[in-house]
Amino acid sequence: QSRTVVEVAQANPGLLTCQDLDLMWRLAAAFAQTGRADRASDAYRQSRTVVEVAQANPGLLTCQDLDLMWRLAAAFA
Repeated sequence: QSRTVVEVAQANPGLLTCQDLDLMWRLAAAFAQTGRADRASDAYRQSRTVVEVAQANPGLLTCQDLDLMWRLAAAFA
């Protein structure tokens, strides 16, 4: 399943943005699970940037993203 996630993301570069934080998190996990540690690191780093921006600008993330934000913050603590 992770391989499919990576293939779909590569076929649709528009998905590789920070507009959907959950998608970035899942893509990073898929890269890690398919042995692409460098790409996983890039995706996690990009996700962390979104979290940092959101923390500096309260209200930027939707309620849907709040749980994910806390998981990301904990992962990089």
